[in-house]
Amino acid sequence: MSGYRILLVDDDPFFLQFHGDFLRTRAFEVTTAAGGERALELFTPGRFELVVVDLVMPGLSGLELIERIRSIHPAQDILVVTGSDDIRTAVRAMRLGVYDYLVKPIEREQLVMIIDRLQERATLYDEHARLLHENILYAEVQQIFQRALRVLQSLDLETVCERLLEAVAEVCGAQGAVLWLARDDASELTMQGFRGLVEPAELQMAWNPEHTAVGKELVRGLPVMVGRDLTTLSRQESPAESMLCPLAKDGRLVGLLHVVHKLSGGFDGRDAAYAKIVADCGATAVLHARRFRQLERVGLRDPTTTAYNMTYFADYLGRELHKARRYGRSFAVVQLSVDNLPSLKQGLRPEVLREALRRVVLAVSSVLREIDVLARVTDEEMYLLLPETDFLGALAFARTAKDAIARSPFLAEIDREHPIAVSFGPAAFPRDGDDVDQLFAACGRRLDEARRSLFRRLHLEDVDFWAAVELLVGPPDLYNKGALDSQRALVVTEDPRGLGRHHQFPTGFTSLVHEEVLAEVQRQGLLGGWLFLGGAFSSKDLGLVDRLRSLERTNVRPYLLGRELPQRLRDTAAVTCVSVESDLFDRHDVVLLLSEHASYGLLGRRRPDGRIFGFHTADWTLVEGLIGKLQDTYHLQRGSA
Repeated sequence: MSGYRILLVDDDPFFLQFHGDFLRTRAFEVTTAAGGERALELFTPGRFELVVVDLVMPGLSGLELIERIRSIHPAQDILVVTGSDDIRTAVRAMRLGVYDYLVKPIEREQLVMIIDRLQERATLYDEHARLLHENILYAEVQQIFQRALRVLQSLDLETVCERLLEAVAEVCGAQGAVLWLARDDASELTMQGFRGLVEPAELQMAWNPEHTAVGKELVRGLPVMVGRDLTTLSRQESPAESMLCPLAKDGRLVGLLHVVHKLSGGFDGRDAAYAKIVADCGATAVLHARRFRQLERVGLRDPTTTAYNMTYFADYLGRELHKARRYGRSFAVVQLSVDNLPSLKQGLRPEVLREALRRVVLAVSSVLREIDVLARVTDEEMYLLLPETDFLGALAFARTAKDAIARSPFLAEIDREHPIAVSFGPAAFPRDGDDVDQLFAACGRRLDEARRSLFRRLHLEDVDFWAAVELLVGPPDLYNKGALDSQRALVVTEDPRGLGRHHQFPTGFTSLVHEEVLAEVQRQGLLGGWLFLGGAFSSKDLGLVDRLRSLERTNVRPYLLGRELPQRLRDTAAVTCVSVESDLFDRHDVVLLLSEHASYGLLGRRRPDGRIFGFHTADWTLVEGLIGKLQDTYHLQRGSA
């Protein structure tokens, strides 16, 4: 057979010449060596299919050569040649694993017959190895498809995501994996889950990989080898530190997997091929789970208000609670109450009342995201679940929902004669509780606080910011010396729970309040919030600069409002300065702080001697309402902090 390579080793030049030429005429590739030392120089694993060795040679003997070749390449085929007096030596060689031996003088046809048998055996060995490799590869691929099919066996989105992370980590030998899923509008990917050796603080919560250097490959469903740092996305040759594997379907990105920390070495093309099998099944599973959720929602809606029933809400809340505990996420539950439903029943016809309640649900639903859930308990009580939302986000949502209700023409028409009083009670995980019962109890407390708040009792939602300030502070003559405690005119604006009081404050009190609220913001670290400081700032207030600069390391948004703000305050990067044309801040001091764990409001009017009189409160509903009115008055950005 052409290409069969043979090494002839003998110290007899005639033997090498005679048998070498003969074998070459039979289309074998023959290399000769005149001794054991030369044979070792020529021999490398895989270079020769057969080595023919004379046992008796000067220097390195045939047996020693066989032992050396076996130590280098144990599977090498060897044929020994010996004289009639060396049969015992040939037997020793057979024990070393040589295929056969021939006694000199050897017959050429017998040599060819043995070589043919060796070729047949080698062909069988190669075929067996190929089939064994194919069977092993088939078994591996079969196991990968079985893992991928397990992802497809569930219609619950959270279960699909957990199985997908588990499967891709197993098939790639990765010790860490992260999954992002596309939003319904396909604008960006949001982090859905992770497992193993990943640092949650380093993960991007939301991003759009289509605009990166590897975006085209990802949209086409092709895995990409990259470095571990996704903020500076860079390609790598395999073996790579990490790998991005897209979940793509019909030319759009459904999700994205990122695997890191391979058990040994780096990620290569084989890992990419296996991960793609899992990812393709995962893309289908995610789409099926989302379609099932949509169908499930349609079947579980209240036919009158289109809100979900509490069975679905409780199930969805349980899954969200499990996900939040596992991944250290937050979510909010908001209780919505139509407080004056009994009086509405007396004043409205049943069909009008049903339509009014339906319009309330529609107004609130119009500001919900796709992942949010609104459920109806009774005609006067509903619950909302807001995933990926903290307490301040829930407050911002409640304000947005109130605005949506106020914008409804149908409800506005009814409200002229029969006002519809809607209250919201927000609670957030883990801030207000670690289980469902604790969160519902917190919602109830907040709802009661909102109903009893001065903001509701004084109907401040119907006036602008400065009208609310005038109402809460009251006229100056009520603060005359010795008369404040006996003034019954201020009873209406006093908080019976002790959360708000009127007072005549000493000179410099506002500066002390500024120091305290800034210290409170620093104590809360990275928690979000709003801080509004308003007044007649001057050069004596430049001590604020250093304290305000410290807020650069927090997530609280500070605002300074006044008619003429000193340049050094304007140059503070951490602060948003708002210049107002009105002189109202020349006569008033305003401090409003609302954060995850603190609320405080100071509304004071300044006397010529530097003292101020007015009202301060820790009522979070009142503070949040005043912040909303202040933002509306000066066209400041609204929303969560």
